[in-house]
Amino acid sequence: VTLAMVIVPSRDHVGSYAELKTRIDEEIGSINGRYSTMNWTPVCYFYHGFSFEELAAMYFIADIALVTPLRDGMNLVAKEYVAVKQDNPGVLVLSEMAGAAVELTDALLVNPNDTEQIENAICRALEMPFEEQQERMHRMQSIVSVQTVNKWAADFVNEWQEVAHKNKTMLFKKIGSQNMQEIQHQYLHAKKRLILLDYDGTLVPFQKRPEDASPTPQLLDTLQKLTADPLNHVVINSGRDHFTLEKWLGALPLSFAAEHGAFYKENGVWHKNVHGQEWSPGLLSILKLFVSKTPRSHLEVKETALAWHYREADAWLGRLRAQQLVNSLISICLKQNLQIMQGNKVIEIKSPEFTKGSEVNRLLLATRYDFILAIGDDTTDDDMFKAVPVTAVTVKIGTASESARYNLPVQTDTLPFLQRLTDESMVKAALKSGLKGQLSSAIDFFKRIINH
Repeated sequence: VTLAMVIVPSRDHVGSYAELKTRIDEEIGSINGRYSTMNWTPVCYFYHGFSFEELAAMYFIADIALVTPLRDGMNLVAKEYVAVKQDNPGVLVLSEMAGAAVELTDALLVNPNDTEQIENAICRALEMPFEEQQERMHRMQSIVSVQTVNKWAADFVNEWQEVAHKNKTMLFKKIGSQNMQEIQHQYLHAKKRLILLDYDGTLVPFQKRPEDASPTPQLLDTLQKLTADPLNHVVINSGRDHFTLEKWLGALPLSFAAEHGAFYKENGVWHKNVHGQEWSPGLLSILKLFVSKTPRSHLEVKETALAWHYREADAWLGRLRAQQLVNSLISICLKQNLQIMQGNKVIEIKSPEFTKGSEVNRLLLATRYDFILAIGDDTTDDDMFKAVPVTAVTVKIGTASESARYNLPVQTDTLPFLQRLTDESMVKAALKSGLKGQLSSAIDFFKRIINH
């Protein structure tokens, strides 16, 4: 066995590099001096660069490629070795710290800091059967032949274009004056309206402590105006527990869907869709463990759901723990037929039988509406958006959603939007303005025809 050691000169003027070269020279000289014979040199040492053609020839005849960087972004040497082998057998010993290790999993992966592991990998490579070498090499070649720099660049540009197109599409969802006029027109001419409103993040801003998100006088006044119209059926469709919703908003003639549809209130009476959930000790222990591991997070135990809140936690740590928690919960929730819901700075575990969408379905079966408005701010509201007809006015607060037709960029836009709907003078003025604009456009159009 001969090791062909190729070192391309780099940073010779740096002291630490020069010192390292001296150590390598001495080590190679010692090995060759001790083990060389007339017909064999253990280490062939090349302290200079080669042309790519010469390197390719060396790769082709090499039985083993030893690529063991302590840290590397990609390492094209490993890919080049695989690419030139064709039907010639060979084994790649590759550092797991190189980026190429993610793709070339059929190489013998080693920790470059573990010399014993590298030693064992070299021995295994030398003794590997011809058939296994070919199988491993063919699998790696099929990857290298497809995952080229051209494909990477094309994928990047295509994904960039898709994002740009999606951003343009989402931009058109933002409610402007024209969209508002259309919504006002539908609202004013409707005979029976269903208005579905999420609470946290929609009607009120998020608070670090959920109990601090009580309704403001402005919100109460807006809801009072909405419910005063006999044509309106206003429903607060929220993940909040029904006790809190009753305490804060129970004095208003509203309907409620609490805890994602597990409870609902109609005509002043609360109804329960599901029986109280008994939580397994294993599930509770996982959640309590993450509360203890994540400072300023807390666990909320509802009748039909468990919610782990991390709004007050450090942002980076909260995101990390949230993903770890979901991974920990998947197996146990699958066994117990429970649903994991990721909301805004909250992970919730509940029965999958009832959602914000199931409550909407119940309402639509009970009554026919010719105007439906649904407003929400997070992924749990997508169930509500999907449950209503495609002609409904669905509004996502914050980041635009593919499930909603319209978008309001910030939570503070919600109440002004609702107030414009309830203010009849504003509605009629907007409609009148819109009609004037249409009439003016029509007149201009006919003038151009006459002049032509």
